[in-house]
Amino acid sequence: MKRLVASAILVASIALLGLFLFPREAEAQAPGRAAFASNMTTGLDSWRGGGHKAAIRRWLQSSPLAKDKGYVAGLENDLGAVESAYGKPRSFAPIHNVDLTPNIRVNYMGVHLEKGPLFMRFLMYRLDRGEWIISEIDYNVKLDPLITPLLGATAR
Repeated sequence: MKRLVASAILVASIALLGLFLFPREAEAQAPGRAAFASNMTTGLDSWRGGGHKAAIRRWLQSSPLAKDKGYVAGLENDLGAVESAYGKPRSFAPIHNVDLTPNIRVNYMGVHLEKGPLFMRFLMYRLDRGEWIISEIDYNVKLDPLITPLLGATAR
């Protein structure tokens, strides 16, 4: 009996040590970080360096939305108006990633403009070849429409 207890303690100790030495798979992979950087931050860098139209071109690269002239014109007009009112982007920071399925992800981003924040939500889709594309972009200078659902309460 003592030997069985000693074996159980040894196994438990090894298991606990393994938790500290080797991160769990989810922590090690940080789901969404690679797509976050490649699809979104590149567009935001383009916005800072070349204006909102450069960002839109980068975001919609490989996306079927790039062919929708009305959608592109709407984004250009809206983000141009945001930029006129709030200024150019200074920096940006990830807010949250949600993997809805292995091929559908929602990324939330905060953009720090010269005169205020812009909240953005990107609906991402992974193509069969593994490339993530942006299939929808939402944005608002108000917190409620995009971010409040993440908080689980109304922030007014």
